[in-house]
Amino acid sequence: MSLIQRITTSLRANIEQAVDQIENQDALIEAAIGEMRQANARARARLGRVQRDRQTLQSRRDELQQAAEQWRQRALRSAADETTALACLQRHNRCAEQCQQLEQDLAQQRLEEDRLRARLEQNERRIGQLSQRRHLLRTRESSLQAERLMQPRQDGPIDVESVFERWEGRLIEAEPVSASCSPLDSDLGVEFGPEFGPEAGVAAADPLAQRFAREEQDKALRRQLQVLLSKEQGDE
Repeated sequence: MSLIQRITTSLRANIEQAVDQIENQDALIEAAIGEMRQANARARARLGRVQRDRQTLQSRRDELQQAAEQWRQRALRSAADETTALACLQRHNRCAEQCQQLEQDLAQQRLEEDRLRARLEQNERRIGQLSQRRHLLRTRESSLQAERLMQPRQDGPIDVESVFERWEGRLIEAEPVSASCSPLDSDLGVEFGPEFGPEAGVAAADPLAQRFAREEQDKALRRQLQVLLSKEQGDE
């Protein structure tokens, strides 16, 4: 197995292991948070029922208070008729007793409502704390896994610069080299014959082509010589 393959395989295995661990931990924490949210949903539903019951009791209490006051007024107006006045007071007292019982029930409902509301608030804070802690632990776990991946391998550290140099060397060897004229040839305007061009292979196998190539090379050399002589005379 090549070095690159071994590195890739090792990195992939470490990353997959880290991801599996994080996902498993997340699943456990998410399950716990989900259970708390379900408990909160049930408590919230219970709180809604308690609040509706309290409102019903309050309405009934208010009605009984009004009725008790009404019977009291009737008893006063019927003072001349003792029998009627006593019957009105009897109904007043019965309404007052029922109001007193409803006040006790309302007190219990308020206590239950406060208890449920406090539990909901506590659970919401707990859920927020667990979510925040899970986020922090995930961040720490990811950082730890990244540090482990950056540590040297047990079979020796990898010389990254050497890897880059060998890589670049292979690319340089594989890149095509384009033929170009030298500065002197370009300055002198010399054009070489087919033996220096794409027809060199053909000329090497054809005697006639070789003769023309030699003649063209001689002409090119003569032109080059004339250019040199002209420049020499111009400098003098």
